[in-house]
Amino acid sequence: MFESIKKINWELLHQQKRVLLELLDSMPQDTPTAVALWGLVHLLDALQDDADAAGVWRFPEEAGDTPLALSPSAKPYYVEDDEGHHHGPLDDYDEAVDVADAVHGRIIVQAVDGLSADALDDEAGDA
Repeated sequence: MFESIKKINWELLHQQKRVLLELLDSMPQDTPTAVALWGLVHLLDALQDDADAAGVWRFPEEAGDTPLALSPSAKPYYVEDDEGHHHGPLDDYDEAVDVADAVHGRIIVQAVDGLSADALDDEAGDA
């Protein structure tokens, strides 16, 4: 492994990837800029997958920091397919489940600002 990869701040990198996803949602997808940015998102996905597999870092929704069972109106959902493409944002959890089933993908839940850990635990327990 490269020394530079060992020094990555994984939480910051995850936040930066989320900013890229938000930016991509606001622009036409068929532009050279969007295609280039999606390439960066896929690179970040691959790095995060390797870090997860190595036990260096975990995706927040897999580590329990962002429960998947929050109400659909609380935040948008994305679906990542097997090729690393993102579909969304989807505001409705049931729609995200349908998309995930159709593309054999996984649901990515965006963080919610302003909710306490207790509120997150309560909603996760209700699901």
